[in-house]
Amino acid sequence: MQQRTVAVGGAEIVQLVTGRPANARELHILADGGAVVFNDTLISDTHITLRKDEKPLPSLPALLAAHREYYPQLPGLVISPATAKRLNLNVTTQAAVIDPSRQPRNEELTDANGVLLRAQLNAREPREQPITAEATQASAPAQETTTMFYLLAAVSALVTLVASTVAVGLASVELRPDLATMTAVGATPRTRRRITATQSALIAGLGAILGLLAGIGPAAAYISYSTNAHWHTPWLALLLIAAAPPALTTLLTGLLTRGQPPLTRRTN
Repeated sequence: MQQRTVAVGGAEIVQLVTGRPANARELHILADGGAVVFNDTLISDTHITLRKDEKPLPSLPALLAAHREYYPQLPGLVISPATAKRLNLNVTTQAAVIDPSRQPRNEELTDANGVLLRAQLNAREPREQPITAEATQASAPAQETTTMFYLLAAVSALVTLVASTVAVGLASVELRPDLATMTAVGATPRTRRRITATQSALIAGLGAILGLLAGIGPAAAYISYSTNAHWHTPWLALLLIAAAPPALTTLLTGLLTRGQPPLTRRTN
């Protein structure tokens, strides 16, 4: 399980992290001594185990409040104050989070940082690491993320289609003498189209599959070195990239193949 901050509170923490009011199930599990989890990579079943000084604590019933939504700068889960006291956890204030009705302006953040720094300088025991104010967003807007994601998938599919078309075109040039020979021995236009379409499907299909396999390595490396990224398989986008270009290339090849190819050699 990943190590994430555990918040102590109630419905206000759920609303702060998820952006919606806590529902009855979440309030019930908090009151019942359980945990509300905000990251599905932290939980594998209906219970979660916390650790204190590298020692596991008694497992708690857990409820997942957000699927495939990650908030790296906010707590990973929340428990009630009574549960924290029962587990003998040390509760300290690490940060103050303000949920404004709009995005703060730069000058407002500058004024807030000035107030915070002056207060810390005048404190009896100044902190080693000063607290500063910054504007953060719990998660990227879903519409913007989805649009960019599928835009990249469409560009990848277009690149795959162009590359497959070029490869199939070059292979078709080499196939012309064989098609001419087949025509001379009585092959029908339908048979020739099937041969060229099968060749196109083989070249484009293998190319798309090999491209996807080659992309797994860089993706895994990025996920392993990024603290804000999590591994999820985009099945719809992968299907679009792997299936659409080969199918379209095969269809176009079959339609554009000439029914009567030119003879390359004249016989008497």
